[in-house]
Amino acid sequence: MSLTRTEALGLIPPQNIAFDQKNPRGETKEQIEQDIEFKRLRKSVKHNNLFQPVIVRANESKKQPYRLVDGERRLRAALLEKAELVPVRIIEGGEREGRIAAYNIHTLRKEWDKRIEVAAIKEIIDEIRQKKKNITEAELFKELREITNHKEHDLKTLLALLKYNEATIKKVQDGTLAMSHLVQIDSSFLSPLKREFPGLYEEYGDSKLRKILVGKAEGGLLGGTRYLMDNVLKYFKDSKDKRYIFSENKAKLKKVIKRFLEEPEQNISMIPEKMEATKKKKKKKTSKKAKKKRATKEQRTAVPAEIDHKEKLKSIEQEVIGNNIFDLLFNYLQEAIIEFEKRAKIKFEDEPALQNFIYSVLRTLFVSVEFEDPTEKMCERSNRLDFVLKDHKIIIEVKYVRDKKHAKKISEELSVDYPRYKKSTYGKTIINYIYDPNNHISNHELYRKELKEMLPEAHHYIQ
Repeated sequence: MSLTRTEALGLIPPQNIAFDQKNPRGETKEQIEQDIEFKRLRKSVKHNNLFQPVIVRANESKKQPYRLVDGERRLRAALLEKAELVPVRIIEGGEREGRIAAYNIHTLRKEWDKRIEVAAIKEIIDEIRQKKKNITEAELFKELREITNHKEHDLKTLLALLKYNEATIKKVQDGTLAMSHLVQIDSSFLSPLKREFPGLYEEYGDSKLRKILVGKAEGGLLGGTRYLMDNVLKYFKDSKDKRYIFSENKAKLKKVIKRFLEEPEQNISMIPEKMEATKKKKKKKTSKKAKKKRATKEQRTAVPAEIDHKEKLKSIEQEVIGNNIFDLLFNYLQEAIIEFEKRAKIKFEDEPALQNFIYSVLRTLFVSVEFEDPTEKMCERSNRLDFVLKDHKIIIEVKYVRDKKHAKKISEELSVDYPRYKKSTYGKTIINYIYDPNNHISNHELYRKELKEMLPEAHHYIQ
């Protein structure tokens, strides 16, 4: 779908343009005017007027015949500096076309974070439903795909976020809550709960249920992000081999779910544990010795094997970290790189190739290490992390010095990234590894000391 049907360029008085009261960016007039970047914009407008036109559409008002689509800051700067005329692009269409145009403009500029994009999507949906009262969910989804140009999976992710409040969306954006948890909460718990236990669903209400489950996810009580799908969803339907008959245990399942929701400390693992215990009661009675052995085993296993296994690995990894593994690793990494290049008859000539090698090394030591994940970050403005050990709150940034010009920018890049990484949930420890095989940095030790003075809390390795 194109941005607009027609577009015209012109000059009009800024007073003739009405602001959009439904601006999804959510900035107030006071917030804009206090921003230092806006003050710079005002100075530019004062001396040079506007270079970049604002985008407007027709408005049903004689006093202000145009309504703003994009360019709120530019328009406010022009009004404050009493500009006589401002350049505009006038698009054809009404409220709906304006929303679509604004969405596409900001998406192309990559200015929107998840909260703002979700708000924009909501406005577009409202406009579509006002115009097409009887539109089906399938038709709406198809139209949204045409408008946003998103892939099916990415659009479903955004629509899933629509069901949560702004505070929850911010947690996803900040990395304190996994988006995959919200998706699984919907598909593997709330949807089947609403289908099989509508009374229970209505008793709590959608909003309260989401609040409870998000709280449990934040507290680590929902297991891994696939745990709902793999271990809970199956209890809402008959299994193929008929070993578990849903209808016979429906009352038990309802009781277990209610307890899980009511008791804040209850782990999601209680649902499969309680339901499996129900299945076992129907089997032939075993000997007293076997029953006692099984009871002891069940008493020891407070969490599913999957989670228990991860906790053991986390403990082992923590011990390795405590023995200064990163000093050993990054102080001798250059030797490993040179040896690998020699044996494999290849040469690392850019950052991605180096990162792939380092990931392979880290993966042999830490099962929990994660490489940068574009799927989670594509709608966000914040930088992607090169490597992160979420269990240990460690971020590792890798830099490959391409040339002397790039060498001068490395410290600037790190100083820009550092505050963002430090604010991250996983930024307790930050490690910077700079690989300079061609000695574009003349004095590595002096450079490391300068970095240490500039970013004293980070760990710096230069080779």
